[in-house]
Amino acid sequence: MTKGSFLKFLLLSQSNLKRLVLVNLLLLLPLAGLVYSLNRLVPRVIGFLDSFNVSIGWVREGYDRLAVAVVTGEEDWVYVFQREDFTRLRRYLFYPDPKNRSILRSEALGSGVIRLYGQPQTIPGKDGAPLITCTLEGAKENVIQVLFFKRGTVTESSHLAGYITLFAGSFLLFFGSLGGVSDYTQRVVFHEMKSFSYLFRSIKRFFWRSIQVSLFFAIVVGAIGTNIYFYIFIISGDLSVFIAALNFWMLIFFFFILFWVFPLLILNRDESVWRVMKKSLFVSLDNFEFTMDCLIFSALMFVLSCITLFTMPGIAGVFSFKNSALKDISHRYTRDDTA
Repeated sequence: MTKGSFLKFLLLSQSNLKRLVLVNLLLLLPLAGLVYSLNRLVPRVIGFLDSFNVSIGWVREGYDRLAVAVVTGEEDWVYVFQREDFTRLRRYLFYPDPKNRSILRSEALGSGVIRLYGQPQTIPGKDGAPLITCTLEGAKENVIQVLFFKRGTVTESSHLAGYITLFAGSFLLFFGSLGGVSDYTQRVVFHEMKSFSYLFRSIKRFFWRSIQVSLFFAIVVGAIGTNIYFYIFIISGDLSVFIAALNFWMLIFFFFILFWVFPLLILNRDESVWRVMKKSLFVSLDNFEFTMDCLIFSALMFVLSCITLFTMPGIAGVFSFKNSALKDISHRYTRDDTA
């Protein structure tokens, strides 16, 4: 990305500040619903993934937030901590010498040797009374697995359907609007002044195409994110960390090759979504350094948007930048060989 491209974007944003802020304000409600529902649902998904290797069937009354650590080695042990104590004590888990094992057993609420895999096992507390009942699946040697337990209530369980409904509705409203926002900001970048009602007509026109692109993004990002979490926290080992790192760079590359999808979706409105994605791949690889600079700058804009609660530069600012950047490199392509 050249200095000239950056200055053009800043001048364009300054002269259209009110338009961009207004678009961001319209997106705030579905964005807030999306963030809130994810905040409620993601811990449940993580708990489900954790339960593949460690599941808790019963916990003594009075203990609502626990961390259960399974450490395998010459002897396999389970340690149960109060959640607030786990952060202070977890460093002892990674150096399983006799001194650290002694500290863990004295500081833990309860601990015990793993005798049966695949069968419920009761772990006693310091007083000798049962503390938790858990089922542990087989694990490789020299592996640490941690499960965070939070006692659920009937009320929380009954709200699950509501959270899912809120997430689905917010997803449709927010991501279905992105095509229209891209179109509206593209008109601003091309100095085609449109009334604000054009935004709503454009959202309607590109709604389902935006949903298709967004679903593809969500499925791929969700799958890669799950892989990263699974290999780091569920299967802990040298090879699993390496695989998690590969997944992380795969995620970065995925964002890189699909960076231009929404601007190209508007320019190629009569083509299939799959063809637009292939064009985005071509433009990204054909302008590797430029696209990488734009991706980094967009990430910085996203961080700044989080600080300003997505009022500025926000979603509209990011799409305005992407359309402005695409305009700067569009002269490289003729009508016949356009990406």
